[in-house]
Amino acid sequence: PAPSDTPCADIFVLLNPGNLVQEFVLDDYKYTVTLLLEGLTDLSNAACAAAGVAGPCVGLITQENQSTSFQTRFMITAVQLQVPEPGTVALLGLLVAGAGVVRRRTA
Repeated sequence: PAPSDTPCADIFVLLNPGNLVQEFVLDDYKYTVTLLLEGLTDLSNAACAAAGVAGPCVGLITQENQSTSFQTRFMITAVQLQVPEPGTVALLGLLVAGAGVVRRRTA
């Protein structure tokens, strides 16, 4: 096609909007990291198709020679996993030690 003097918009699409939350466990804590994107919007099916993806889709459209922005933030939460009570750990230790004593007597 011949070049055009008419500016065209650029379309940016977020391909996996469901993957904005990730969880992992580290040192008895479960961390949840959430990426928050503000300024993205539901795009029309025509805009999604122009970007090469099936609609509905989420993203933004930029105009030529203009500034376009959106905000990003992330949030991290931590929840301590269940840690055995000291009494439970002591009881388990006594059971293991008692099993060792019983085993020695029968040998």
